[in-house]
Amino acid sequence: RMTMGDGGAAIIGIDLVKPKPNLDAAYNDAYGVTAEFTLNLLARLNREIGSDFELSAFEHRADYVVARSRIETHLVSLADQAVHIGSKKVVFAEGEEVLVELSHKYTDDSFGSLARSAGLETARGWNDPTDAFGLRLLTRAPR
Repeated sequence: RMTMGDGGAAIIGIDLVKPKPNLDAAYNDAYGVTAEFTLNLLARLNREIGSDFELSAFEHRADYVVARSRIETHLVSLADQAVHIGSKKVVFAEGEEVLVELSHKYTDDSFGSLARSAGLETARGWNDPTDAFGLRLLTRAPR
């Protein structure tokens, strides 16, 4: 808000609320693309800071939490194990979950409330033809 100036604006892309089965299927796709993306976090830690995660010892789990309007993505340890993250040793118990992503879904009301809490207002909005995704033009709200 402070950096956009009096006449400025911002365009924000938002993921709109969809039925739970649609979101669960999208984040737990049959081809495993999303799981591969999530496990890539561990691969990058291995490559970039010398960690020693065994990717096959973790599983991707994503659930849509209706009450929070968000996907919560976890990596779940499939066994008791210890890994090194940089110079630190970290122990995981079998079944232990690590939260790695929150992907919020919005309605016009919930996004409008978020914008207002930042001192902004929605000046205009556009959705794709299926109302799955949207763009919102935000401007500074009058004080």
